[in-house]
Amino acid sequence: MSNEIKKNNNIVSVPFNLVLDDKNFIDNEKLDTKKLLNDMHTAKTCKTAAASPEKFKKEFKGDEDVFVVTLSSKLSGSYNSAKTAMQNYFDDVGEKFIYVFDSLTTSVGETLTALKISKLYKLNFDSQKIISEI
Repeated sequence: MSNEIKKNNNIVSVPFNLVLDDKNFIDNEKLDTKKLLNDMHTAKTCKTAAASPEKFKKEFKGDEDVFVVTLSSKLSGSYNSAKTAMQNYFDDVGEKFIYVFDSLTTSVGETLTALKISKLYKLNFDSQKIISEI
């Protein structure tokens, strides 16, 4: 998802970590994909790690409603991490509207879900209606 799309739709990404042998890559806008792909060809080990609950929780600040769209829980721990972050936020900061969607998909599926949420929010759908539409 381009930075322009993120900016125009108030979307924030919480990046994964990728570890190839002893090299750590953060899956964000600064990721050198050519280097990552080159290193993948020679790596003996490859691990991924979902963002920690603390990284998700940091993005929950502010007064606006928060919708989180994660990779499928069948493929990643990101859904559980985001749910833990939500509960930690409630315990530490207090109540606000946060909803975590398990996208049940990856990549473009997550993007389409996030863009649909943004569209409905811009059309002034209330949060519960957005959940039911998604």
